[in-house]
Amino acid sequence: MQVWSVPAVPTRAAPAVQRDVGPALVGCIAREDFAHRALAQVNRALPVAWWTVYRVFDDQPPQLCAQASHAVPDIALDCWRIYRSGVYRDDTHFADACAQAGRGDTRTVMTHCLADDFGRAHREQIYAAHSLSERLSIVAAERGGDAHGALLAVNLYRHRAQPRFAPAELDTVLDVAGTLMAVVQRHIELGSAHLTPAQRLQQLCPALTARERAVCERLLRGLSFDGVAAELGLSVTTVKTYRNRAFERLGIHHRNELYALALAGQPPR
Repeated sequence: MQVWSVPAVPTRAAPAVQRDVGPALVGCIAREDFAHRALAQVNRALPVAWWTVYRVFDDQPPQLCAQASHAVPDIALDCWRIYRSGVYRDDTHFADACAQAGRGDTRTVMTHCLADDFGRAHREQIYAAHSLSERLSIVAAERGGDAHGALLAVNLYRHRAQPRFAPAELDTVLDVAGTLMAVVQRHIELGSAHLTPAQRLQQLCPALTARERAVCERLLRGLSFDGVAAELGLSVTTVKTYRNRAFERLGIHHRNELYALALAGQPPR
């Protein structure tokens, strides 16, 4: 793994397209399709197949904030479910980045990992199974009073059909890393302030179906399975089926985890 400190101000003159990317990224903030729009802007500077944004904790599972694909099938959610199911425990790269971020005045770092840098389960279940080749991450301590020591990681991925990130491309990402992180942080802050719990769930997992969202929303309101069934005109068995499907997509197992995701904005403990 390679690690760089992200400069507060770019240290070299950027090409015109890179200078345009920053303002364009700012224009994506608070848009419903933020993840897709922002990734499209990143692709103006260099090719990136997928990206994910998630919070990383020392003693809790990570929490997905955004994900999208560009010009390729979207496998990010499938990879996320595998990662959050336990593979993340062997991913020490963010902890290493956190240690570096604590040195001196460093606030944000960039890490570059190839598939071979990960443990066997991580490498085989995610990178080999889904044809990923490398991860380029921008990592910073999360802002705000409720961050509780969390790190925010913005992860850019390439697949095996793409060339590896070249040194010049790593420099490009390093130049825009500060802007990209600030944009992501601001979008998350605004979204958390204005989204309803149901909207937050939908933003977290766009793959949720209308029925799955409806069941989750009523569970968040405190309804029992009988109450959800009566309100939606379904059987209790069907309600539980939708609940189970939704929980699987969200990577959770219990109702208290649903509350944590949708209401508190914190990952389940």
